[in-house]
Amino acid sequence: MNIIQPITKRTKGIFFGWWILTSFNALSFYANGTLYYGFTAFFSPIASEMGWSRAAVATGASLFRMESGEAFAPLVGYLFNKVGARRLMMIGASVTGFGFIALSQMQTLWHYYAAFTLLSLGFSFTFSIVMVPVLANWFRKKRGLTFGILAAGNATGGLIVPLLPFLIMQYGWRSTLLFIGIMAWVYCLPLTLVVRQRPEDMGLRPDGDGQDTAKQAAANDNTRPGGRRVIAERASTVGQAVRHRSFWFIGAAFTIWALVINSITVHVIPFFTDQGFPPTTAALAVAALTLTSILSRIGFGRLADTFDSRYLLIACNLSAAAGLAVMAFVQGPLLIPLFVLSSFIAYGGAIPLRPQLLADYYGVKTLPMLHGVILMVTTIGSTLGPVYAGWVYDTTGSYTVAWVTMSALSLFCIPLILLVRPPPQAPPAPSNTGLAPAP
Repeated sequence: MNIIQPITKRTKGIFFGWWILTSFNALSFYANGTLYYGFTAFFSPIASEMGWSRAAVATGASLFRMESGEAFAPLVGYLFNKVGARRLMMIGASVTGFGFIALSQMQTLWHYYAAFTLLSLGFSFTFSIVMVPVLANWFRKKRGLTFGILAAGNATGGLIVPLLPFLIMQYGWRSTLLFIGIMAWVYCLPLTLVVRQRPEDMGLRPDGDGQDTAKQAAANDNTRPGGRRVIAERASTVGQAVRHRSFWFIGAAFTIWALVINSITVHVIPFFTDQGFPPTTAALAVAALTLTSILSRIGFGRLADTFDSRYLLIACNLSAAAGLAVMAFVQGPLLIPLFVLSSFIAYGGAIPLRPQLLADYYGVKTLPMLHGVILMVTTIGSTLGPVYAGWVYDTTGSYTVAWVTMSALSLFCIPLILLVRPPPQAPPAPSNTGLAPAP
């Protein structure tokens, strides 16, 4: 009896790729709620108890953003194929737990930075940079939608943020971080067991298609719903992609976006409390922003399957510029609702567009490494942004100059996006050689 099932056989029940996506969303809920969005709740308690400046505290968060999926990104892209996604994520979840526990016990500034470096390593092995290429393997026709759903799962972590000030007031920030570290082992490790790197490993096809011929499958790779031609597989190697100038325009655009969004994420609760709002209300504002951004994450991911991602990214930058202008010039009770309404597109919509642009322009095979390179480039923005905002506050006693500067940068980003062009189409290789298309 042949135990190898034909890959053309249509699978029954729910496509396994959706289970992997569900597991990723559950992991993202923990990761983003506890640290990426949640750290702002720890910002003031740590600064107050340790007697550190806001710039010094923000540097720790910048180290995390620099390393978790950015400085470590090329390494993760390499290990993705060498070690395998599931094993890499299990190692990362274990290291993440140790990182939170180390952060809960830190006593000096260098301990604080070392704990964030450990957290960065754990996060880079477990979360977005590993999840994106796995989903790109499992989905083709619905790739933008799945990237959007994954980004929406990240946003649900905002539900945890209002709980954190309560836990910190009741038990202290150290005990809260200790509990979060233990949960990395109890909650995250079992979820990584679901992961499979490729559908072919289970005798399946991407998207659950079971009756496509090889020729039809190739056609699916090059056409998206709505008839838009995908610019896929035009650069067959990482070297070809990084020599294409539009790759660096994409990197510059997302570097500016990272600078803006990470600055807001780190400083938003201190900013709102400076404006007279209690910490619990400020935390609810973060939750509202992340939850409303679910609409833009899923919506822009779905739209990217049909429309040009560049124009969607421009809309995100206009939203960011508007939100920062609100933060700079609006005061009083309308500040929070106006900020949420103006910013939620920028906060979520750009997230699924980054891997979608890379997959559309340079193909799926190089996506793990190229996504890692882009994340490494965005280190400049994600590292400098929060530190710059903290320095502005320490120097002037206000965030106004920082918000105005970042609003202008968001507008400056639009011409960079318009300069992005597809790479030249490679001529097909002769059919009798068995070789990939020539570069």
